[in-house]
Amino acid sequence: TSTEDTFTGQTISQNGSSDAMTSQNITPSFPVPPVTTVDPPVSFNGKIVKKGSKFILKTTWLQSPSSNVVSYLIFENDKLVAQIPSYKLKFSKTLHPKKWYKEHLSKYKKFLHHRYKIQAVREGGLTSDFVYLDF
Repeated sequence: TSTEDTFTGQTISQNGSSDAMTSQNITPSFPVPPVTTVDPPVSFNGKIVKKGSKFILKTTWLQSPSSNVVSYLIFENDKLVAQIPSYKLKFSKTLHPKKWYKEHLSKYKKFLHHRYKIQAVREGGLTSDFVYLDF
């Protein structure tokens, strides 16, 4: 990553009172400020799939528009549960809902919305804002 942008220009000056002119090339440098933000994933979507007697949370997301994202962090109840490489845009987890939630899946989805969140991680460890799970 470059820390400077350069451009070249030319100055022209008149030499005394004669018609002769001299030129000089200049190359000024300006520091480029470091990147201090990372865009979060565009969405974080989930669905619950029943497989036999198990309930599986399957999530997908659209990648962060930021460059150099190396991974995504998945949190459950503010605890890191997975670090996913940037090329893999999905995560699954077996859930163990109480009987009441099995019978009222729409309320269970609302409950999970606040429990799961994701953020993007850029090279150097810079992280994005969180995006909460949506169904």
